[in-house]
Amino acid sequence: MSDFFKKLLVIAGIAATTPLLSSPAQAGMDGTPFDGFFIGLRADYYKETANTAYEQITGDDDSTFNGVTGEDSGNGFAGGFYGGYGLSFGPVYTSLEAGWGISGGASDATDGTSSFGVKASNSFDINGRVGFPVGERFLIYGLGGYAATKFNPRGFDSAEGDRLNGFRYGGGLEIGLIEDIALRVEYTRAEYGSLTITQGVDQFTFDPSEQRISVGIVLHMN
Repeated sequence: MSDFFKKLLVIAGIAATTPLLSSPAQAGMDGTPFDGFFIGLRADYYKETANTAYEQITGDDDSTFNGVTGEDSGNGFAGGFYGGYGLSFGPVYTSLEAGWGISGGASDATDGTSSFGVKASNSFDINGRVGFPVGERFLIYGLGGYAATKFNPRGFDSAEGDRLNGFRYGGGLEIGLIEDIALRVEYTRAEYGSLTITQGVDQFTFDPSEQRISVGIVLHMN
C-alpha cells in the first residue's frame, strides 16, 4: 500500500473513532451486534493501474503508435451499496455480502504523442469476511472474493469495453455508532484479467488492477 493510502486510512479511522469516545453507542441490540442481515452505502476512492503491452500486428497500413514510453495511473471518486448476512462462531465473526457500485479512475499508456487506455465503469463484488469483534462496538476483519468490473477504452476510434473478472482482497474496521447503525472503513485491492484492443495494426493488452478505500454506513437488522 502506498504512503498516501496508509495516511488516508489512518485519518479516516481517527475521524471515525473520535465521536465515539464519549458515547456508549453500539451497533446492535444484543451480545452479537454485527450478526444478522445488513445493508449499507459507501463512498469510494479509487486508484486504477493497468500494465500495458503493445505490439504491431501484420497489416498493410503503417502504425500510428510508436511504442509505450509512459504509463499513468488515474484516481477517482465513486460510490455504491452492499448487503449481506453475518454470523458469529464463538469469537470468530463471518459474513457473506454482495455489492454494486460505480468505479472511478483510469489508466493510460502513451508514446509521447498519442494516448490510449482504459477507464473503470460499474463494478460487482461478492465477498466473504472473517473477523473478530472487540467488545460490542468494534469489528476488525479481512475479506476476499470475486470482483467483476466493466472497463471502457479511452482514445480508440471504435473499440468496445468488456467486463473483466478478478479477485478482491483486503480488510477493514466496523464501528458501532448508535443502535443498529455502524460506520465501516475499508481498504481493498483487486486484480483483473486482461483486455486486448486492436486499432488498425496496433494491438494493446491492458492488465488492470485497482486500490480502493471505502467509507460507508451500515444498517444492521438483527
